[in-house]
Amino acid sequence: MAREEDDGGGVDINVFVYSASIWMAEAVGDYRIAVRLLREMGCPPNGVCYDGVISALSKHGLHREALYLYYEMRSMGLAATRKTYQRLAHAIDNSRDPELSRQKRIALLSGVLSRMTVEDRSVRVGGPLFESIIRNHGNATNPKIAYQAARMAFDSIVGPADDACLSAMLRICSMAEPVRWNEALMLIHSSDIVSKAPRPGLVSNRALSHAVIACSKADQYEEALNLIELYGTCVVSRGIGEGKSIANRGGSVSVKAVNAVISACGRRSRPDVAVQILNEMGTICGVEPEEASYRLAIIACNQAEHREKHRRQTTSIGPEFKWWQCALSLLRRMKEDGLKPSMQTISSVVSACEAAGEWQRALGVLKSIFPLLGDGEIEQMGNPEPPNLYCLNAAIAACEKGNAWVEALQLYESIRTMQDSENAVRPNFITVNSLLIALERAHQNELACSIYRDAVKEKIVQPWKRRYDNDGKLRRMMDLHKFSAPMAKIAVRSFMETELTAPRWKPVSADVVFIVGKGKRSEDKPVLLPAIAHMLQEEYGIIAVLDETNTGRLRVSKDGIRSLVERKKWKI
Repeated sequence: MAREEDDGGGVDINVFVYSASIWMAEAVGDYRIAVRLLREMGCPPNGVCYDGVISALSKHGLHREALYLYYEMRSMGLAATRKTYQRLAHAIDNSRDPELSRQKRIALLSGVLSRMTVEDRSVRVGGPLFESIIRNHGNATNPKIAYQAARMAFDSIVGPADDACLSAMLRICSMAEPVRWNEALMLIHSSDIVSKAPRPGLVSNRALSHAVIACSKADQYEEALNLIELYGTCVVSRGIGEGKSIANRGGSVSVKAVNAVISACGRRSRPDVAVQILNEMGTICGVEPEEASYRLAIIACNQAEHREKHRRQTTSIGPEFKWWQCALSLLRRMKEDGLKPSMQTISSVVSACEAAGEWQRALGVLKSIFPLLGDGEIEQMGNPEPPNLYCLNAAIAACEKGNAWVEALQLYESIRTMQDSENAVRPNFITVNSLLIALERAHQNELACSIYRDAVKEKIVQPWKRRYDNDGKLRRMMDLHKFSAPMAKIAVRSFMETELTAPRWKPVSADVVFIVGKGKRSEDKPVLLPAIAHMLQEEYGIIAVLDETNTGRLRVSKDGIRSLVERKKWKI
């Protein structure tokens, strides 16, 4: 420790002693002593002294004081160091001022950036400040403008970027609207990085993951796989039968990024690639599948099965692959791996079974998890998440397609029972429609009408609308154009059997109008119009005529209604 004795016998403490004392105060978290030592120095301070005080202030979120000292040291001609910018950025990012908004933080950081020298704009010195600016732009509320602002800061870096700055920029590429996947590819391919990389040409797990997510969000799953092949752990094959060999090369990509690729494969109608990635992610990327990994692959299988269903309905070609079986297999495997499936996962499996017409499988999945729904073999899953309406609707639809009206009715009653519990699920239009189709096909007319009337009372189904008639007057009409043909028949039958029955019936003063639509949503030809017209004639002997001014309406004359009531002796 250097000392110089003056003529009075005192000791003159030099700048090195002061700097050491300031950093001791910083270490114990006492910024007041650090500031006092700086102000009481008997010699000009150096950058180390200022760094120590700025660091002490940053620990307490005193960004104003830290900025003041930064500008003071620059006015004295002292050079800033990486530590200076690191602690300054920390002070602004962690300010205890509640009124310091995100935009104000960005403005303060940008102000510092504008005063930086060319030497300071390298990541070796100013890297922490650049990373903070880019990250704060990424956390801004408007992702549409965040990318451009962050890119301007990134492009102002002199020389190669480091991993922190590149990762922050790639993260913004993945969050931008629209997602900037092309820019992410350009950045990761062209950036001369990276400190701490095991060898040249490799990027970090963090940077690679953000780039993969950016490509995946844009559904560019092939580009995402290329990135993993180039910078990640292995070569990933492109799909069943299209293979490239798999070889470990060290490193990894995050499980979140792999999940994003699986999701993109599902959206691009490539469930085969999604399942293969799931099967190989532990080997090729060094990460084990989580619940979300299985869920996304199962969703891809469900979507594929629904496409197969549509293809079977529109062509005579037989099924190529049973994706519902794949979904069931993945569900079984994730349970064996000790992962608890979410309700979305269960719903997707049930929906896949429904699309394939495998109603017994759909019920089996539900009953194995939810004791309320049946007496199947219950699996030990702790407290299972209650079934959601989508899941139950899919199961009822599966029963409807399998002509299992009893099971469909049991499921419907289970839903109504749950309305009195904490996990209440209220039936919706789809629920009632699927059940009524099953009951109509089974010729359970009275039961179907009863359930329909209850649904009307509970406002699940609201068929009556006020519409303008041909004479320009508002009248009550039965709007059926969103109903399935079986449900529409039940609605008309319920009207005929109840509203026209004594003691409720009152003589009608106008025609009864059924809105059946013009068949624009039908794949081949109108369905509702002939179905309702035929039912009225066969069951009630009424001739319904097409409205000449609106071909989407069937009209039953008031005289026809009165004649029907008289014939059936419904009048009081």
